[in-house]
Amino acid sequence: MNMKKSGFTLAEGVTHATSLPIAARFGFTLAEVLITLGIIGVVAAMTVPTLISKVSKREIETKLKEDYSILAQVNKMMIADGVDLNPQVADGSDAAIKQWFDSYMLPYLNVSTVCYGTKGCWPSLRATRMLNGGAFGDCRAGYGCGSGIVSFIMNNGTMVTIDIGNNSQLRTIFGVDSTASTCIKIYIDVNGDKKPNKFGIDTFLMTMTEEGFVPAGVSKTQDQLKSSCSPGGNGYWCMTYIKNSGWVIPDDVWALKNY
Repeated sequence: MNMKKSGFTLAEGVTHATSLPIAARFGFTLAEVLITLGIIGVVAAMTVPTLISKVSKREIETKLKEDYSILAQVNKMMIADGVDLNPQVADGSDAAIKQWFDSYMLPYLNVSTVCYGTKGCWPSLRATRMLNGGAFGDCRAGYGCGSGIVSFIMNNGTMVTIDIGNNSQLRTIFGVDSTASTCIKIYIDVNGDKKPNKFGIDTFLMTMTEEGFVPAGVSKTQDQLKSSCSPGGNGYWCMTYIKNSGWVIPDDVWALKNY
C-alpha cells in the first residue's frame, strides 16, 4: 500500500515537533497596543498645540501684511484722485466723520458692512487691550475705538475703526512726528471677532497724515519700537516693528496671546 508523504521531514534523531503558540506568531497583544496608543497620545498632546499655535501665528502675520497692502492701495488711489490727506474734520462728530468717510475713503474700499457709531463692526468677545494687559479705554467692545467713529468689515474679514485724532495723539500714541493739527486714526483687528484683541498680536494701529497712511511708530527708532513691541510694552508701535522684521511677530510677543 502506498503511504502519503508528509509535507516536511524531521531531522535525524528528532522524534516530534512543537508548533509555536498563535499569539507568538501573529500581531500584538492588547497590552502592547494600549501602551503604543498611550505613547502616541502623549506625543500628540505635547506637539499638536505647538503646531496649531505656529499655524495661527503665520495666519495673523499673512493677514496683517495683506491688510497693510490693501490700505496702501487705497491710499494711492486717494492721492491719485486728489483727496486731501490732512482733513480738517471735527473730532467727536458722528456726522463729520461719516461725511468724510463716505466721500473720500469708502469709494476705494471693498467692504461687507459699515457701522456708523453702532455695534457690529468691531470685536465684541473681549475689550481691546494693550500688549501688557492694560485696558485701552478708547475702545468699546462691539463698537470700535474713539467717539464719533466709523467702523467697517473688509471683505477679507478684517475689522477696522477710523476716528479723528489731534497732534498730541499723533505723536504719542501713534508715534508719528508731524505738524498736522488733525489726523485719521486707524485701528485694525486682523482676525475679526476673535480673541485675544491685543495690540501687537491681532490688533494694530495706523494713521493718515499729510504723507498718507502709515503704520504707528513710523517715526521711532528701532530700540523704541522694540520697547513698545515686547512683553511689558503697550504694543502701539508693533505694526512698524513687525513690518521692519519681515512681517514676523516676535515669539515673546506671540506668547502673550492667552494672557
